[in-house]
Amino acid sequence: MRMCLRLLILVSLINGIIQHQCQAEEILSSEVIDIQECTINLIDKVTLAVDKPGIIGKVVVKEGDLVLAKSLVVQLKNEEAQAQVNLAIKAKEVTAEVDIAKKNNEVANKELERAVKINQSSKAITEHELNRLQLAVDQTNLEIEKAEDERTLKALEYTVAMARLKAHDVDSTISGVVVRIYKSAGEAVQQGDPLCEIVNDERLRIEGYVPVSLLHKLTRGQKVTVAMKINSEQTQVEAEGVLDFIDIVVQPVTREVRVFAEVKNLDHKLKPGLRASMKIHVGEQAVSVR
Repeated sequence: MRMCLRLLILVSLINGIIQHQCQAEEILSSEVIDIQECTINLIDKVTLAVDKPGIIGKVVVKEGDLVLAKSLVVQLKNEEAQAQVNLAIKAKEVTAEVDIAKKNNEVANKELERAVKINQSSKAITEHELNRLQLAVDQTNLEIEKAEDERTLKALEYTVAMARLKAHDVDSTISGVVVRIYKSAGEAVQQGDPLCEIVNDERLRIEGYVPVSLLHKLTRGQKVTVAMKINSEQTQVEAEGVLDFIDIVVQPVTREVRVFAEVKNLDHKLKPGLRASMKIHVGEQAVSVR
């Protein structure tokens, strides 16, 4: 009887502990950390620069244009480089040296085979002559190798010429909108000079500060909800994202920690440069927005 009573008490204690843990987890998962006055920043933003000095031949985009990644934006004058490519193409197409070397080798092999057959019956061909014929075969083999090496070299020269031609092109590294153009056709540029700026606002970074007292509740990957007021009538634009960064350094004056989240902005309603509020859903993991 006492044993049964003890078992009942033990089961009750275990059930109580489990219920307490479940309640704690439920409270934790429903907790929200509200951050005001967050900044909205671009993630995908690039200023394209020229890789070599030259004269701008053409600018193929204008401000406001949509461009795709790897598409041509600016091209330097490239007439000399194009001529080098044309020359390399012609040189690469010439195969006569290899063909001639193979024909010579074929003739030398036939002469050697004929001499060997004659010697098998009559010994009419001297050893010196056989050595000369064998040397001719060996020489033509080397001529084939040399011709093929030269053809390979010409192919490499074509590759180099194409790379030098391509170096006159400046391609976009991201898909986005051209928001600023710094140079025009005919202007001289030096290596590193900025040419144009391209941005894409489909992914945004929402940055804010959290009191250090709440730091223990934050983990990367938590779900966030972002809201931005767009007028005085409290109309809001909302988006969901993921907490992507928690700074390890505490601001000494405010005792706050910098955090930022990444959100999708496929409808382009969130505007970089404006302020927003961000709610971090403690205990709730988000689906990656990448």
